[in-house]
Amino acid sequence: MVLCRPFWLWSADRESENLCVKGEYGVSARRRRRKRNPVAVALGWVLLTVVEGIQKIGGVWKKPGFTGGKLAFSLVIMLALGGIGTGVYLHLKPVESLPVEAPPEEILDLPDPSVPDLPAEPEEPEEPVDDGSPRPDPESQIDFAALREQLAAAKAQNDEAVAWLYIPGTTVSHPVFLTDDNSFYLDHNAVKAYDPYGIPFLDYRNTAGLRAGDFSTNSIIYAHNKADHRLFGQLLDTYLDADSARDSCYIYLVTEGEVMIFKVFAGFYTNGSSYGEEVFNYRQISPEGEALTKLVEDAKARSWVKYGVDVEEGDQLITLSTCGYRYRYASTGGYIDVTRFGVMARLLRKGETDSDPVILYNNRSPIEPTFRNAYYASTTAR
Repeated sequence: MVLCRPFWLWSADRESENLCVKGEYGVSARRRRRKRNPVAVALGWVLLTVVEGIQKIGGVWKKPGFTGGKLAFSLVIMLALGGIGTGVYLHLKPVESLPVEAPPEEILDLPDPSVPDLPAEPEEPEEPVDDGSPRPDPESQIDFAALREQLAAAKAQNDEAVAWLYIPGTTVSHPVFLTDDNSFYLDHNAVKAYDPYGIPFLDYRNTAGLRAGDFSTNSIIYAHNKADHRLFGQLLDTYLDADSARDSCYIYLVTEGEVMIFKVFAGFYTNGSSYGEEVFNYRQISPEGEALTKLVEDAKARSWVKYGVDVEEGDQLITLSTCGYRYRYASTGGYIDVTRFGVMARLLRKGETDSDPVILYNNRSPIEPTFRNAYYASTTAR
């Protein structure tokens, strides 16, 4: 009698239950109906026949003289045949991958290739923060970019160039140099070649840099006046009369990092050395306190034009210095070579611009220099 159908035939033959399995993406899928393997079926029938044959001779095991060793041997044979059959079945069983439903497409914000790219709309520029720092009038006709380009060109030829000096209403537009003495650039030009006219330069005691704070309290710039209206000869054409000074009330010193704007407060003659009976020392690099107050008062008292410009402690100054030819020796008529003409201005403060009006008028009684020897003042020479 057959006890049961072998398990390997049952598993190879049955239709899979509708069991859900976990797919690769967590999506349920159903197993397909498995196909019968003919080799496994044949092997199963062979094993079935063996088992049934053993069962038929089971009565023999109970006869007298059939020992336990024979029973054990029969069990081993049965287990061995069952193991072999199971191994063959598993080896020959086709492995079918379970179909897995594709995951739902992710919703991505991808550009549509059929739609051409459109240029991005330009962002609105941020409004500049007005911190009150002095700056040129936006409507100014001065091309500061061009001045910086000229400064860069000068620095490329000579690394001692530190700034560009510009005075509207005049022909003064030159690079300014700084070296370790006050004589070299009197007769050398921007490329250090000999030139009797020289080039504007800072007093060697001064400091300079990219920003106003890098400069000395009083930046003193020298250049020639050869009575032919070139270089600083323009200063005497401009600052001896209110009408001619009106368009030149602001002086610009341009560096790579800043446009420094100075407001003129004095233009005067003075002695340049102790050869004169009275010496006005306007070439002070770091005046402060009472020294600054006296310097400004003396400059204003000597100025040929009065400007409504105040100067306070902490203001930075610029002084332009050149030769003057107004005063001559009575005996020879030759000009007194220690005569100097100076123009002084202060840096604009926060909140001030170069569009602010300047009140100016002629000074009818400026203090003039005096000299030891007899002299007179020329009405034509400057």
